[in-house]
Amino acid sequence: MRKLSGEIRRAAARTSSKDPTASTLLRGFDIQTSREKNQLDRYGRTGGRVPASGRKLNDSPGALLNNIFSRLKQGKAVPVDDAESKIVKSKIGMTPFPVLKYRKLFRAKMFIADIIHSKYHSTGEPIPVERGWGVITEKELPSVDLIRPSAEENASAPTLRGDLDRVMDCDGAVPNFDRKTNRPSFDANLRFISQPDSIRQGSIPEYRPASKDPHFEKVGGEAGESVKFRLSTSSSTRAMSLLYHVISNFKPTDLSGLSSFKGKARGFTKDTYSPVALTLSSTDKSRQTFSVDPAEDFSETENVLTKFGEIIERLVTYEDEDYSKLFLKRGASLNSEMQGVNGEFPHPTFHNYSRFEKLLIRSQVDGQRHGSRGIEFFDIKSRAVAPTRYHLARYQQFANYRIQYPRGVTRSYELEFYDMVRSVFMKYAFQLRLGGMSGAFVCFHNTREMLGFEYIRLQEIEHYVFGSSHWAEKAFGFTLSLYQMILETAVNAFSDYPRGKLRIVMRISDDTGLYLFVHRIPDIKDPLTRKALSNVATKRDADFAEYLQANGLRESDVKMFYFLIQPYVNGKRVKRPINISPSDDYQVAHNMHRVKTPHLRMFVESYMHATSMNEFTRQDVPQRARGTLSEDVYC
Repeated sequence: MRKLSGEIRRAAARTSSKDPTASTLLRGFDIQTSREKNQLDRYGRTGGRVPASGRKLNDSPGALLNNIFSRLKQGKAVPVDDAESKIVKSKIGMTPFPVLKYRKLFRAKMFIADIIHSKYHSTGEPIPVERGWGVITEKELPSVDLIRPSAEENASAPTLRGDLDRVMDCDGAVPNFDRKTNRPSFDANLRFISQPDSIRQGSIPEYRPASKDPHFEKVGGEAGESVKFRLSTSSSTRAMSLLYHVISNFKPTDLSGLSSFKGKARGFTKDTYSPVALTLSSTDKSRQTFSVDPAEDFSETENVLTKFGEIIERLVTYEDEDYSKLFLKRGASLNSEMQGVNGEFPHPTFHNYSRFEKLLIRSQVDGQRHGSRGIEFFDIKSRAVAPTRYHLARYQQFANYRIQYPRGVTRSYELEFYDMVRSVFMKYAFQLRLGGMSGAFVCFHNTREMLGFEYIRLQEIEHYVFGSSHWAEKAFGFTLSLYQMILETAVNAFSDYPRGKLRIVMRISDDTGLYLFVHRIPDIKDPLTRKALSNVATKRDADFAEYLQANGLRESDVKMFYFLIQPYVNGKRVKRPINISPSDDYQVAHNMHRVKTPHLRMFVESYMHATSMNEFTRQDVPQRARGTLSEDVYC
């Protein structure tokens, strides 16, 4: 067995070194202790038994390699099911509903790519010890403490309506209607979605930024005096995503569980590389605590999907009578009793808070479930179908689009999952970890009808994005540490500016770091308003500076830094995408270098990308990540 194991490792090493995309074929296998290895038969199964399913085994070399390594740890393989359905009993009239299993599941697994790690991708460069450099090690990473706030003692996360929580026990997507029988899988009233113009104005609470959230004051007191920055996940996850691209050396996703997309683009979508803009403001005169809010969105077309997301979130957590009475225009009027004695909405949003050293981060929790696992908190995500997202300006034309198949590159749940992996799964992973949530309850829709539901656990999201839960946990801690350094740098850049606001803009460089701009916003006039920026794109370099000065943007109000970030594995510099195992020693060397003369054009253009005023194109993506992008639109 030792000889066979060595041959397999060498074969895997040859595959990963010659063809980076082919290495995904070797992922998703378990690893077992040496004592249990002796119990494996020729198929890599324990006990020498024929599988209970009675299926004929594929004895090809690739399949045999798959079976052996999938049994090397626990002796139990995760089957790759075809487009099959298993029947689960529903509480509503005991109506069976199909569960479409369209992908390979990854749970608590370690990848072969993590065994073939740094020695194939490292250089001999030692960790720098020159002046100005710092090093973050795994042992120095502080823990993330979850705070259940007593400041919101009257609020609690809602539960799913009816028996929708049965979806959380299924491995796959559950269609809202069974196409074969045309019978609803759940409550028939869940089929059609209320349109935004039918919702009573003011019935859904507006998003409240961290700077305007009164609960932060009390929760911050409970968290301790060392809290310096108050944030929400909306002002954290995008910045963390940028930092992850850098510390992982632009590592792509892992699509080995999606059979229909082998050979397709594994890189993240271009929007995940877009610059990030934040607004930092002092919460007191002594400048001891600061609030961090996302910058205003300047996009001309309002994102209607955000409104549908708010509606769907209420639709799946309120029973029909309460939903109609509270949110629909034809429902009862909002009298003083419904509004509450202080004018507060009777069903406020519920939050958990995470503390990481000087950071206090608020996470909205959309739902909870009391089950065999105890109390599980989860996020509710609405997911519009592919053509609706790609053609948002004319979304109503696709209101009759249906997801028809479990697998395939068109009209399938596998397509929607593939798109989520590359576009939003990294954000989901960070949000769920920050909020202490176990997974995401995804609602697929076409803006007119609810098409299906699926519960995707955090561990599986992390495997598709990061490659393993071990690396996901480390990346989470390292990105938070680097993010805190950026906020500290911004505060210290204008320490003589006591009560003003600072604008922070982050942009990934083509090398191993990112550009950081800190802008001191004048009290009288903000030079980067939508109106002031409307003609910037048409200006040539010759008159660009004159144009900005006319609008009040001074070079003395902007400070530019280059944040150099270099990952090291086992003391050696790594320049290719990171794969680490629990036995590896991962470190990040960093150097915050002040650029004497700020590049104002880069600053303004990055801010326009971050606020959606200018489109972030493929050419704007860092060159190192550009090769993994795809221009294909699967509709």
